[in-house]
Amino acid sequence: MDTEKTLQDEVKEWLDKNGRKKKWFAEQIWVAPAVLSQWFNYAHRMGYQRTAKIKEIIGHGDGGEN
Repeated sequence: MDTEKTLQDEVKEWLDKNGRKKKWFAEQIWVAPAVLSQWFNYAHRMGYQRTAKIKEIIGHGDGGEN
């Protein structure tokens, strides 16, 4: 069984741990709250730059260039 967490799972955990709302997170990555909701439900895919921003916010290093 695959127990690897998705980035969506990591963001949800980070939001809970840090007491932040999804609306706040959407504002930080410059998307509408509806788009973030679609991403959480796997109905929308974020681009590379937005994914990098998500990882930056939650402290998840991606090893990429800045």
